Amino acid sequence: MARHVLIFQVILMGAITSSCHRNRQTASCAFPLYSGRVHQPPATGQSPSGTSQLLQCRPALAGSFAGGVESGAQFQCHRAPASRAAFLAAFWVAPSQASHNASVIQADEVYSIVGCRQENALPKETERGGQFTFLSVARNSKLIINWFVGKRTRENADQFFGDLKNRVANRMQLVTDGYKGYSGVGGTVAAVFGDDVDYCTETKYFGKPDTFLPRQVIGLRRRRRIGNPDMKLATTAHAERTNLSVRTFTRRFTRCTLGYSKKLENLKYAVALFVWHFDFCRVHSAHGKTPAQAAGLTEKAFTIAELLESAI
Repeated sequence: MARHVLIFQVILMGAITSSCHRNRQTASCAFPLYSGRVHQPPATGQSPSGTSQLLQCRPALAGSFAGGVESGAQFQCHRAPASRAAFLAAFWVAPSQASHNASVIQADEVYSIVGCRQENALPKETERGGQFTFLSVARNSKLIINWFVGKRTRENADQFFGDLKNRVANRMQLVTDGYKGYSGVGGTVAAVFGDDVDYCTETKYFGKPDTFLPRQVIGLRRRRRIGNPDMKLATTAHAERTNLSVRTFTRRFTRCTLGYSKKLENLKYAVALFVWHFDFCRVHSAHGKTPAQAAGLTEKAFTIAELLESAI
């Protein structure tokens, strides 16, 4: 076990200097499917999306994922090269191929810093200062469906929600906080989904914060925005609980320490590793399965050793 942990640390350290990341637009960084088709990795500045970016499997395991479960979800495995960043883009599934059925999805962001605090970054430094990790979470399975790392801008929000829309097969109920960039007139959700979503928001009001103590909720407001959402399910509590897991298990999200990311690239690798482990390895206390098992994507919980065996 100690050997597996050591190898895992070596891979993680090497990943941040991956030649594949530096040349992600070249053919050498494409990951061919077993079917022979090729997909290019994400464009510069965009993180790989969701549940698909890390799981890579050998031909013997391909049958567990090809074809998928839950009303035609289609997943295919990649034969990834033995490179230091193979785990980042392995099992890359194009949004048009991946379908997931989730009736209620919550979306939220986790704030962190890269290099320095936002007030110390230059105005045009897009890869330093405050950064947001966007997450979408299925309410019942707790699966992280997709994610995105970057500034909280309209362009990035459009990419995040656009990818989410392409990954969900059915009409869904979407819940976010009251951020006007999402819910306002002409906001991202309306622009991306149109009327093809049941959308509501939950806005929490907090009392005056005490130093290093949690803020107390003093008010709550839930609003219908689009369609006919079930207001009994209008909460972002499950997404916020996932945010807590991100901060607990990923050191660079810990506040008031020197553990923050020094490069945006490093932060994306860390989030990619967390999502893979959270979805496919860690058994969730809510249902006693991994989120991928609960969503019907896999039949078993994977181990870090299996990840290493397929990556090396």
